[in-house]
Amino acid sequence: MKTYICSAMRTPIGKTGGCFKYIPVEKLGAEMMRSVIEHSKVDPRSIEKIILANSVGQGGNIARFSGLHAFGRACPPSVTVDYQCGGSLMAVELATALVQSQMHDLVFAGGAESTSLEPDKCLHACDPKKPYYPSPLVRAPFTPLDLKDQGMLEGAENTAALLDVERTRLDEIAYISHQRAASEEVKSKLKERIISLKTEGSKPYEDESIRPKMSMRLLSRMPSLVEPGGRITAGNACLTHDGAAGMLIASEHALEKFKLIPDAEILGVECVSVNPSYSPLGALSAVKKIMITLNIKRENVIYFEVNEAFAVKTWSFMKHLKIPHEKLNPLGGTLAYGHPYGATGAILLTHLTVALAPGQVGIASMGVAGGLGIAVAIKRI
Repeated sequence: MKTYICSAMRTPIGKTGGCFKYIPVEKLGAEMMRSVIEHSKVDPRSIEKIILANSVGQGGNIARFSGLHAFGRACPPSVTVDYQCGGSLMAVELATALVQSQMHDLVFAGGAESTSLEPDKCLHACDPKKPYYPSPLVRAPFTPLDLKDQGMLEGAENTAALLDVERTRLDEIAYISHQRAASEEVKSKLKERIISLKTEGSKPYEDESIRPKMSMRLLSRMPSLVEPGGRITAGNACLTHDGAAGMLIASEHALEKFKLIPDAEILGVECVSVNPSYSPLGALSAVKKIMITLNIKRENVIYFEVNEAFAVKTWSFMKHLKIPHEKLNPLGGTLAYGHPYGATGAILLTHLTVALAPGQVGIASMGVAGGLGIAVAIKRI
């Protein structure tokens, strides 16, 4: 059964402690949901389920919280998923499965994140892991301690060493990412997909991390983050961010019934498990798997949207799949826009629908904390 993406939208992306520092994650989610509904002209009561990703919120069912803010008593049944930074692509996978199984015809999928308002969390005093983690936690535990439980930064440094890539190449990827995102052509293409949110002074919010004046010289001066002389720096690794993104996942019946205009057809979704010490390679492994499963040749994929939380992820595609940089993150990547964890996958899919021309195939992929990966292949309508 064919399944479609409709009305993919995102908020502007704010830095931690930036423009959205006083806006709770459920409010960001609600604004995004309302915008998707307004864009699609669908009655929210026609949506059979909301699946929203979140990684660092206060807990509870943030999807329901956001939905009630957005639609009140018209809010559909809602569920929150945590697949770390791959959460909103997982939401798309779950929504796609519900539609393809014919359980539902119309599902809302997306994610919302506020790193600015991330609560302090501590392990319980009786938890045997407590002596090994700071209090409050800097991040959630990802793997058992006997597997080292390395964070994404350490995983990126490990991967850079494994691939034997020079720091300069990673800095070049970061530089190009900012240059692409800052171009007026790209801004014009994305304009209709970015929700218009305004401050109390009526000034519109904008993506905060894009740096048009980024230079190789500036990148060369950035400090290493993991170890002295390391390859992963404050310039070729992304910052943390706030934002939300989402879309409707619809069956052919829903397209006809609600007169929806599809952005793209979902061709497939694949997840993989990789060595947790090299977690950034999850994106590459997921893409390899989905191309084999769908029998898609590399040359027939026009664009790849890779979660460029670290430039080494993009480099892995250039090195192992021999994909030219022109086909990777054509509108700029996460290094420029930012990474609101649970929302980033939906942001990638939104950007991919903008980048592709009708009939073209693209893949969005993410490497996920704990040694996981996920990829979604689409065909632009």
